[in-house]
Amino acid sequence: MQQRIRKQPFLAIFDGADTNDTSPNRPLSTTSLQALFMMNDPFMQEQAQKLSARLNAARPDLPGRITLAYQLIFARDPDAGEIATGQHYLAEIEMRMKQTGVADPSKQAEASYVRVLLSSNEFIWLD
Repeated sequence: MQQRIRKQPFLAIFDGADTNDTSPNRPLSTTSLQALFMMNDPFMQEQAQKLSARLNAARPDLPGRITLAYQLIFARDPDAGEIATGQHYLAEIEMRMKQTGVADPSKQAEASYVRVLLSSNEFIWLD
């Protein structure tokens, strides 16, 4: 439900229509706030952690977890290049997290990878 008097902050970030005015056409706009929301909002952080935990529980091997992530997020299998890119990203991020002293760097790196996938154009836009 959308109250006409109170504007929903989430919808405002993604150009939600003004509920007090008719708007048959709205201009298309993309802003940096949209990308920042997808990467940094506590809701997105929580969802990425939960999906990462689901991937870890379902698949013991890294390529299997990357494949399952693609299947769940994009409804398709990744190609060999996407699996290699995912493995490289995870190795690099985990190494950096270890250097900065992050607790459980492997788990945090995988949650970071899931956030990247959830922030991608392929997830956000339908063709």
